[in-house]
Amino acid sequence: MLSVLYVDDEPALLEIGRLFLERTSQCRVTTVLTGEEALGLLRRQRFDAVISDYQMPGMDGLELLRLVRASGAGTPFILFTGRGREEVVVRAFELGADFYLQKGGDPGIQFAELLHKVLQAVRRREAERTARENEDLYRTTVDAMADLVHVIDADRRLTLVNRTMVRMCLEFGFNPNPIGLRVEEAFPMLPSGVLREYDRVFAQGAVVTTFETLRFGDREFSTETRKIPVVEDGQVRAVVTVIRDVSEQQRVEIGMREANERLAAAAEEQRRQYAQLECVEEHARESHHLLQEMADNVPGVLYRYYVEPDGTQGMEYVTDRAGSILGLQATDDDLFEKFLECLHPDDLRSFRESIDEAVLEFTPWEWEGRFHHPSGRTIWLSGSARPHRRGSRLIFHGVLFETTARRESEESLRMIQERLALTLDAGRIGLYDWELQADRFFCSDLFSALFGLSSGTGIPSESEWLARVHPDDRERVKHRVHEALEGRPVEDVEYRVIWPDGTVHWLGERSTVLLETARPVRMIGAVSDQTDRRAATGALIESERRLSTLMDNIPGLVYRCRSDRD
Repeated sequence: MLSVLYVDDEPALLEIGRLFLERTSQCRVTTVLTGEEALGLLRRQRFDAVISDYQMPGMDGLELLRLVRASGAGTPFILFTGRGREEVVVRAFELGADFYLQKGGDPGIQFAELLHKVLQAVRRREAERTARENEDLYRTTVDAMADLVHVIDADRRLTLVNRTMVRMCLEFGFNPNPIGLRVEEAFPMLPSGVLREYDRVFAQGAVVTTFETLRFGDREFSTETRKIPVVEDGQVRAVVTVIRDVSEQQRVEIGMREANERLAAAAEEQRRQYAQLECVEEHARESHHLLQEMADNVPGVLYRYYVEPDGTQGMEYVTDRAGSILGLQATDDDLFEKFLECLHPDDLRSFRESIDEAVLEFTPWEWEGRFHHPSGRTIWLSGSARPHRRGSRLIFHGVLFETTARRESEESLRMIQERLALTLDAGRIGLYDWELQADRFFCSDLFSALFGLSSGTGIPSESEWLARVHPDDRERVKHRVHEALEGRPVEDVEYRVIWPDGTVHWLGERSTVLLETARPVRMIGAVSDQTDRRAATGALIESERRLSTLMDNIPGLVYRCRSDRD
């Protein structure tokens, strides 16, 4: 039922109006005789609509309307008066009146029309409020995204950019306020193919996803770009573009792939001693695939959080994803209290302090911490929100993401690297990576040690490590390198190196040449110490030679017999 304040200096008309308006049980009417009384009531009590006469002693209806609007209240206001001068009507709408209705005629028809105007004004204001809240929620969601987001119209002019894109523009010297500019004017580095993709989206109404490499100054980014059409009445009216930086993701993939290749080389060299490395490698691949799937589309919980002037706080809106992510029902009245109970005790304090700081300083809220899921799991959550004022209330529109996968993936990669380092150290295996086209050489500390170089001497050049190869083996090693540079298969090789102290050591080398378009671009290899094995083999050969010589020179018959018994 609507609460209506009716102001008129004629008591009889007030009573008649109240009876008519309350007859349908849609309104509860409060009547006052002066504008001053009405203003006092509005300061103490909330009304859904105000009906006011124009000509009253003291404060007239237009002055009351002006003061109501000056207070910031958006309460629907209907001027109901017998005065029909045009300047009064114009002034009423200038001050923000919702409707103007002239008295006179049949009371039933007149007050039915008045009730209709009240209902229409209330519905319109409610629709405007809902639209504003939806717009705020939409803008907050877009601004909370780490991806670059912008919207263009059919003329390819920018109508919206999120905060991430504004920060990007500031960082790289673009116009930070590109609204109204054509997309090629705002971002002149875009290739012409991108503009053709926009034309295709407007023409066909289909989502277009592309992977591109963008260069800003001396920095290069790998991006995934989605161009999404916004269709109204069968026509594409706008295109929403979401650009995600996948450079770090690709770097992780390359790092994990190279780690796997090096791990495979080490495992092949020491396959009998370190068979469990295959399990580690498989676990790394599974962890990588899981991280990839989660990174494609991480679901989040959208919410609206309020703070009252008296300090009362809580959640008044949460999406249904709260059930799948948090294990809590979005319809629970005590949802916020249950959420606090599930926070990890070590992170609860930081959570409360972050909220208090955002409320006190009216700044965006950001937080990350652990959460005890009702199922028994402990997950990581990352949240952000943007504050807005709604009258005396403070509203935070925000989003919660689960970041457990990212945390676990980082820990998995760290463990793989530690295990690889331990394996290589235990097996006395040194690794190298030679970028052939750029002639850049990278190696492990153990690789340098196997050539008699200290780890502090830096990365050896090709000539430096070839100089350590025994002169009798040097041409054979150089020939093997030249075969690799010509793209021919290389075989395993053993050769001697001479250390600075003059000692000779045997090394065994196994390597792989990587090709691109049939051209060698990289040589990756593993070098192991074969000195002890060579020494043992030589000692055995020498022992057999001495025994044979001794047997040949004994002046007599040497024999061995065996007695077999049944």
